[in-house]
Amino acid sequence: MSRRPRLSVCGTTVNSADGLEHWLVRALEFADEIVLLVDDASTDGTLEIARRYADVVHPYEHGPYIERAMDWCLRRASGDWLLWLDDDELMHAGFRDAIEPVLADTRLTHAHLQSRAVVRAPDGYGWLHRFPWYPDWRLRLVRNVGSIFRHPGQLHSPIEVHGDGVTLASDEASIYHFDLVMRSRAEREAKVERYRGNDAPSCEEYYLHEDYASSQAIAPFDAATVMRDPAPAAVEAGRRRRARPALVVGPKLTSDAMRDHLAGLKPVAEIFRAEYLSHSFPATLAADLGRTGEVTIRNTSPVPWRSSGAEPGWVSLRYHWRHSGQGLVLREGDRSLLPDRVLPHTTVTLPVGIWAPHDPGLYTLELDLRAEGLGWFSEHGVAPLAVSIEVRATEGVGRSARTAARLPRAPEESPIRRRRGRFARQLATLRHPLRAELRARNVVPIAPVRVLDTRDGSGAPGAVLGPLNAGSSVTIELTEPLGIPGHAVGVIGNLCVPTATYNGYVSTLTGDGDQSVNGFVSLYFSDRGDPRVNQVTILLGPPDAVGGRVSLRLSDDRAGTAHLLLDVVAYVS
Repeated sequence: MSRRPRLSVCGTTVNSADGLEHWLVRALEFADEIVLLVDDASTDGTLEIARRYADVVHPYEHGPYIERAMDWCLRRASGDWLLWLDDDELMHAGFRDAIEPVLADTRLTHAHLQSRAVVRAPDGYGWLHRFPWYPDWRLRLVRNVGSIFRHPGQLHSPIEVHGDGVTLASDEASIYHFDLVMRSRAEREAKVERYRGNDAPSCEEYYLHEDYASSQAIAPFDAATVMRDPAPAAVEAGRRRRARPALVVGPKLTSDAMRDHLAGLKPVAEIFRAEYLSHSFPATLAADLGRTGEVTIRNTSPVPWRSSGAEPGWVSLRYHWRHSGQGLVLREGDRSLLPDRVLPHTTVTLPVGIWAPHDPGLYTLELDLRAEGLGWFSEHGVAPLAVSIEVRATEGVGRSARTAARLPRAPEESPIRRRRGRFARQLATLRHPLRAELRARNVVPIAPVRVLDTRDGSGAPGAVLGPLNAGSSVTIELTEPLGIPGHAVGVIGNLCVPTATYNGYVSTLTGDGDQSVNGFVSLYFSDRGDPRVNQVTILLGPPDAVGGRVSLRLSDDRAGTAHLLLDVVAYVS
């Protein structure tokens, strides 16, 4: 008879003496080993409780977020499988039985578990059953083979792992997250404020759920199977552990050691055929709110779709928002995972969470499969599933805590517009069809001229040295010495973002700074390290109006920096 796989529970904790003993004994219901890192900022006896119940304990140097220590902690465990569990999370009484088939399946290396955000409800407790709280998949269960997984140590980032995985959505296999119950509104606001200083989403719409109470759906759950006393066998196991000598604490994990550990980690057939069969999204949505629906898809390719993993090519479903007048306003929406590997010529239905655009109007929701690291299915001949949706304003909504799709800002009244009357009105009303007309005029190629390179500060007058911060702009003068005559009405160039530390976009504008008008989103970029390039057409105003100046502005929806390059290759007369 084969041996039952051993499961190690790993986690971190700080100042949790009030509830840590209960959490540890509950973990003994399904864990064969407990590995715990204790924040050295703890002052309430947390470390002593950990020494009584856990198998491996290390103090670690206090820092802004726990993800920095996750990979190091996972590699201290000896079980066949690893489960990451936060100290404000509990599992169902039937958890071990629910995951046993996964632990015994030799083809699997990991599983995503459904995280359920528990809140108080009129009749007790429930969990939030609408996006962004549902679906909320967490990659927490990993086979303990050190060469196939890593955690990058970044805020709100998941474990990355090679191989095939599954998603487990049953009540018994879900994670019940009690942060929204255990912490006051003020404590959660402080957490969000702390997260805002990092290059990752603050997730304030998740933590400050009360602001979305009017649109929430709360699902009931059997609290007696989750919020309960430990099982008798776990209580006896805890008693035996208390009776043993206190565990000797391991060496302290310092911030320098965390940094060195993360620096040493190495990142870890034809599939672009699919048929979208159906969806359940309505024809109208409330602005700036989440919505959960279902989408059914058939894999018409000759190869299986992997549902997750670190190797390129695993398939997920994302979405774009396209406005009826402004075109594409959101390139990469939230990711929805496939529930399991999808074999050729089979069909899958998956829950999909979307976030509605911030601005009311007529939109097309484009649901688009993506082979991670390889590209969008829509770039390989598979048209996305297009859903026409009217986004309506909702009273009291529109805090825009989340990075929602937004329309370009309307041009502000400026001295240029007042001074130049007719020409400024033409600028303010110019839209994409007129840009096409501009390109149809007389295009005069010139030898490529680099007018901006923030890496070395070279280029036309106004060029700057060093990366630009999110939300900032740079204004450059395009003059005759560069080969662009004074009668030019526009230029064509290649815009590039060689490196960036956040996901955003570049807008090109006519004029300078706050006096600029006629802005267009010209290039989307990401922090993944791959340069992004796009050909752009920029309208030039008369020299006495804007002086042949153009501006490039970075989006301000999150913190970060980006380098910019612009080569002019032609002008329009």
